[in-house]
Amino acid sequence: MKKSSKDKFISAIAIAALINVDSAHAQGPGDPPTMEPKVQSREVFDVSAYERNMYDLLDTFTGIWKGTLIISSETGQIIKLVSLNQSYWWDKHVLKGLATYGNEDRLEYAFSETSVENGTITAIIQEGNQSRVMQATPTDTGLVWVPSDPTRIGREQSSEYVTQEEGKEVLVINGFELITNPPLEQKILIRAELVKQDANPSEPLP
Repeated sequence: MKKSSKDKFISAIAIAALINVDSAHAQGPGDPPTMEPKVQSREVFDVSAYERNMYDLLDTFTGIWKGTLIISSETGQIIKLVSLNQSYWWDKHVLKGLATYGNEDRLEYAFSETSVENGTITAIIQEGNQSRVMQATPTDTGLVWVPSDPTRIGREQSSEYVTQEEGKEVLVINGFELITNPPLEQKILIRAELVKQDANPSEPLP
């Protein structure tokens, strides 16, 4: 996909929680998580110009995005296709996220909270009883997420940006993780192109 001049930086995707699609915390279609009302804009408060720019970047991420997550091997062989709905909304100055993925018989959920502290964008991703912390670095094309755990550096990474495609905003996600299954180690690639959905900001998220 060719990026247009309207490309924007974005952040806070729950990539790490989505790679291991067979992990626990599956729920049936009858018991979705309790949702909070969607807030269209963040709470305004006094921050530095540098941090305010980071919040402006996160603002472009709010909304509901839908598409397919492609999980493949390093050679390009598709391992799994996963339907993905990703929603982001503000709770004061914290960007909250919910990823719903799977199928009607088996739905899984990943939650995220993204904040800016001391000039750093940090996301806490929670899936079931497991959580991990990711930190973002702005680049020329978007944001790159790496683990805050130094032992995980180089073992997982994701990047993302928003572009225009046929008049619609599309969230493009690329990432990888090294999966260890002794004595073998495999590099798993992920990619998704999620289309932003029209939604009434006063309505609760799905």
